[in-house]
Amino acid sequence: FVAGAGVGTVAGAGGGWSSAVLVGTVLGGTGALVESWPTRWDDNLILPIALAVLLGAGLAVSPAGFAARVPELLERLPAVVAVNVALAALAWRARHVDRSGAVAGFFLSAGLGVFGGWGAFLLFVIFFAMGTAATRFGREIKEARRVAQEDGGRRSVRHAVANVGVPALLAVIAAGADVPFPFLLAVAGAIATAAFDTVSSEVGQVVGKRTVLITTLRPVAVGTEGGISLEGTLAGLAAAVIVAGAAVAGGLVPAPWAAVVVMAAVVGGMFESLLGAWAPTRRAFGNEALNFLNTAAGAGLCLVIALVRGS
Repeated sequence: FVAGAGVGTVAGAGGGWSSAVLVGTVLGGTGALVESWPTRWDDNLILPIALAVLLGAGLAVSPAGFAARVPELLERLPAVVAVNVALAALAWRARHVDRSGAVAGFFLSAGLGVFGGWGAFLLFVIFFAMGTAATRFGREIKEARRVAQEDGGRRSVRHAVANVGVPALLAVIAAGADVPFPFLLAVAGAIATAAFDTVSSEVGQVVGKRTVLITTLRPVAVGTEGGISLEGTLAGLAAAVIVAGAAVAGGLVPAPWAAVVVMAAVVGGMFESLLGAWAPTRRAFGNEALNFLNTAAGAGLCLVIALVRGS
């Protein structure tokens, strides 16, 4: 904790000592939590990644810019909370999510709506609707093949964090950034990646005629980590296009950037398949961790392209 706090304080000193102490405390606390958390992941890898992401996020946020947007955020808050309470309750009653998934989904989607705006919230709703429909699609066939989502297809807190954690964090950063567009583009890219991955997997398990391992193109059983099918990939691509179109319609990104969102979704989805096909990562990470990483990859590609193009 002391080491993390010290590094964070030095790194944040450019924003004043009060900001530096806050950054240091957050980094130190996060580092201590990650180091002590019981997990099969190598904390020598996870710890620096987590701290680097938090530090980068902190440096991207302008306290003055964030303060200037507080009235706008507070104005959206009541409506966003009301809509999300209703959505979470309906999803739980319909058995699309369990209790933990409803609570986590509420907070994550509310964060998207408050900090990212209604356009970001629209993307979440579309992703959730497509993901739920894809999960229920061909349920009997999936059960016969033993590849169906556990617990009757209900999503829990780990699924919510894996798919929406990255875009929710990016929405918070966008609200405080001097130039929010790269982060809003990354929000769209992350959600499009989640949609691509979920729909391609769920649909491909039912209608895919030939499943192959992405690294060798050799036939594998349906549901194999790293396995892809043409039919599933096309379904995922369609889902990514829908999310990109909604991002444009909702005013989140300009129309010329829709292609970047779709490309990021495909790259992020294929990145996860590559990790799943590689035995060491398949053993070290669960499916939800791979989902989290693929949304981060899709978002990261959007960020890089936006920053390189100077937008």
